Amino acid sequence: MDIPIYLCIRCNKSFKNNKSHLRKHLLRKFPCDPCAINRDIPCQKLIDKLNNNTYNDYYQEKTNEYKCPYCIKYYKHQSSMIKHRNICEYNPKNINNKQQQLQSSPPQQQTINNINNTTNNTTNNIQNNNNNIHIHINGFNNEDLTKIDFDKLLLLNKDEFNNSTLKDKANNHAHNILSILSDVINEPSNKNFRLVNKKEKKFLIKNQEDNTDFTNLDYVNNHFYYLVNDTYKDYVSDIQHYERFLNLIDTELNEFEKGNKTKEATQYYSFIKKLKKFIKEKIFWTAEEDKRNNVKSF
Repeated sequence: MDIPIYLCIRCNKSFKNNKSHLRKHLLRKFPCDPCAINRDIPCQKLIDKLNNNTYNDYYQEKTNEYKCPYCIKYYKHQSSMIKHRNICEYNPKNINNKQQQLQSSPPQQQTINNINNTTNNTTNNIQNNNNNIHIHINGFNNEDLTKIDFDKLLLLNKDEFNNSTLKDKANNHAHNILSILSDVINEPSNKNFRLVNKKEKKFLIKNQEDNTDFTNLDYVNNHFYYLVNDTYKDYVSDIQHYERFLNLIDTELNEFEKGNKTKEATQYYSFIKKLKKFIKEKIFWTAEEDKRNNVKSF
């Protein structure tokens, strides 16, 4: 009889035939990062598959699916993927054709298009007032980040930053992270998480494949923490004193997780732990408000 081999569908790490080690891996406080060729499937869903002894079948099913080379959609059959690929709005051929059509449109037709656009915008505004407008909801890892107001961030100059205490630096970092988070989760097209059970803190999320999955608050919290943190890192990457501080946070957290409980590592760990708590409370409070106010989601 063949001995089953357990591979993490998220990061591709092998646990040979040790099912319990894979379960422990999926239960980590900080979930593994999906590699480029793998799938960002909620850990809880994978744990359920393990408990039902269907994990390896599910792994084979998902890894044998065909991904569109231009977007994040997957298909069970290659023919279905090819059919989608030919009409995919992100296919360069379709983008070029659309641009050529616009450029080749006669002035009269362009005027008609402008009138139609104005009419559509007016109609959309009316529908919006009546709460009938349709908003496309982005899946996890596909959030719209263009509405972030980076002008609200508090960025200190080099001297101010270097003369600040660790507490001041931590407060500055927390302010900027929470500011970005608010802009991301308050954007209507990013309402991809919904609170379904307040007592158990269960959420329904829209994933990348336009499917939905049940998960918990910790998973939603980790997702947005890393999303916002990466966005912030990109934004301040050319500000040396901020980049050094962010690298120092990562270094000290790694040291703490390795068991090196130095005073500095413990301070940074406590700071990030508290920050994640603030983020979790913000997400849960926002989800409660959205549910209470019947905010449109997916």
